[in-house]
Amino acid sequence: MTLLVASARTLLLVAAFASAPFQCRGAPDPDRAIEDTPAEALHELAERFRAKGDAAAWRVTLEHLRERYPGSRQAVMAASELAAAPGGLAPSGSASAVSSAAPRTSLP
Repeated sequence: MTLLVASARTLLLVAAFASAPFQCRGAPDPDRAIEDTPAEALHELAERFRAKGDAAAWRVTLEHLRERYPGSRQAVMAASELAAAPGGLAPSGSASAVSSAAPRTSLP
């Protein structure tokens, strides 16, 4: 009887493990991501600054995104957004870019 119970338990464990999904360390699917990447979070923050009309913070955030995560798709989007903005891709510290002392400009 004990042998029969042990065999049944073993069979049950084997069946449970056989039906469990395997966890592999493959590349994660970005469409199924639970958390934002840092580049995604910075781009979303820049969008919030744009919605508030804070052009200086928007520009600095996108510039930081491009510098820190240059290979991300958000960096590519940031570059095109900055190129379309007044002042183009000029860094925020340059004369042609938005400065904190200047009145706020409109955003694209």
